[in-house]
Amino acid sequence: MNKKVVRIIAITIAALLILGLLGPLAYTFVFAVPTESNSISEQKKITLEDMSRIEQELNTAEEKVRELNEKVFQSAEALEEIDEKMYAAQELEKKYNEESGKRFRVMCEKGMMSYLDIIFSAEGLTDFIDRIVIAKELAEYDRDIMNAIKSVNDEIAGQKIDTEKLLSEQQNAMAEIESAKAELENKKAELKTALAQLEADEKAYIQYVEDKNRAESELRNQYSSSGAVSVNDVADGMFVWPVSSHNITSEFSPNRVNPVSGKVLPHTGTDIGANNGDPIVAAAGGTVSFAGVNSGYGNCVIINHGDGISTLYAHMSSISVREGDSVVQGDMIGRVGSTGNSTGPHLHFETMLGGTAVDPMQFFN
Repeated sequence: MNKKVVRIIAITIAALLILGLLGPLAYTFVFAVPTESNSISEQKKITLEDMSRIEQELNTAEEKVRELNEKVFQSAEALEEIDEKMYAAQELEKKYNEESGKRFRVMCEKGMMSYLDIIFSAEGLTDFIDRIVIAKELAEYDRDIMNAIKSVNDEIAGQKIDTEKLLSEQQNAMAEIESAKAELENKKAELKTALAQLEADEKAYIQYVEDKNRAESELRNQYSSSGAVSVNDVADGMFVWPVSSHNITSEFSPNRVNPVSGKVLPHTGTDIGANNGDPIVAAAGGTVSFAGVNSGYGNCVIINHGDGISTLYAHMSSISVREGDSVVQGDMIGRVGSTGNSTGPHLHFETMLGGTAVDPMQFFN
């Protein structure tokens, strides 16, 4: 990998580690490139789903705000009407109190001055009783009117208290919803930032994969044995298993699709899980055509077996041979590691016929 790409990847990793929300993605990018699960594409999908969910929640909140606005407006109008009714009732009570007071004063004055007149001027007992009844009925009428006015005032005052309480509750609910909306807007902004970062990471990752594949392809083309050869030209038993472990973690796959770029990203060999430092041996005798470092393969060895047949050993922790060395089948050429584009200690083993990678498993019983 050239320095520019290394710098892009380093900046990308640092940015992802800084963003707490993208911690899991950073782990994926550093330790699981380019696994199909936990990929940048899946992170983008999750982020977009989160944004869609937040948009729905914002729409719901907006609808609630609209509904509460209407209720607040109605409550405020109801409160104004109640205030008007209360004012009218108070004015009526005040007016009636004034009129009743005047009448009471007149009656008292007249009564106190003509009490004997009422007795002596009455035209008989019946007339006297009638006058007493009228005075009593008038007093009861005044009392009933005052009680009715008081009842109306009390009812209106109760309505006002209830409406003010309802209005306060609606305003508090409005404030809570507005606060929730603000939080959702902040989350939405964070997700937009995260999505922009993911898209930038995606571009950097795609460039990284393309550069790695190009470097690996160039290495195979440059150092593998050339010539017209087919699978049938490989003798039975030509190869021995290159490590003690037989734990195959990833098979040869010429049509595997990269989950981020959507492009075909062949897996050109067989991955064999092994312990770090386990010996790696030459699958067959030949001449070491390459022993060095490659951006994708890490520490890598290519052995030319002649007749257009080559084998490649990648991600080694150390290399025990040099270019031009002759080796025989079973010679140790290095040790298992996890250098280059690797998720853990393993050997990436390739068989190439005329420079084209083919499935190594077809050459073993």
